[in-house]
Formats: sequence, structure tokens, C-alpha cells
Amino acid sequence: MYSKRKMIWYTFILAAGIVLIVLSCIGTLDSFWSGFGGGIAAVGLVRLINGVKYRRDPSLAKQMDVSQKDERVSFIAIRARAWAFHISALGSAAAVLVLKFMGREELAMCVSLVFCGMLVVYSAVFAVLQRKY
Repeated sequence: MYSKRKMIWYTFILAAGIVLIVLSCIGTLDSFWSGFGGGIAAVGLVRLINGVKYRRDPSLAKQMDVSQKDERVSFIAIRARAWAFHISALGSAAAVLVLKFMGREELAMCVSLVFCGMLVVYSAVFAVLQRKY
């Protein structure tokens, strides 16, 4: 599960996050990038730690491999993605209406474009999967 390639990728993510934090601290970038860098550095670090644990403990590696291939976990993950998309779509639509009534035309337009983009991607993926299955 944790190949050398993935470990190199996670190391790159960690390094990129640290670079963003440093550049933000010295004033080259604004504070947004330090938060973004901190987030991706944390993800890279956690994934690296998990990779080291995976490689050092064969029983943990076997347990993780089995859990990745478990049908119940796959089913739950698919359902969670579906619910997350559904909730995000409804939340975006509600946000467009609220922003429009508040007179925030630019924000309403941005959120509506994101919402439309989500629906376009959903429709395209649905069409591809419908042909495949």
C-alpha cells in the first residue's frame, strides 16, 4: 500500500508545506499560504508516519491491506461520498439564494458557478459510468 513512490510524494507534500510556511513567515507570501502550507505539511507528515508504521509492522500492514479491500468499507465510502456531494450541492444552492437576497451579487454568482460546475462534473461522470456499467 505504501510504495516508495507514495513515500516520495508524501515527502514532497511535506516539503512544499514547509516552504509555504517559511515564505509566509518571511513576508514573501501572505498569511493564507502559511495556513495552506501548514495543512498540507500536516497531511504529508501524517501520511509519512503511517507509511513508516506500515513498513515496520507486518501485522499492521496486513490489517490495513484487508481493511482497504473490505467490501463493507468500500460500500460505506461510496455512500459517504454520495451524501457529501448531495449535502454540498444543496448547501451551495441554499447559499446562492441567501446571498442573492442579501444583495451580494458577486458572491452569489461565484457560488452558483461552483454549483453549476459540480452538476456538470456529476452529469459527465454519470454518463461515463452509465456506459461502463
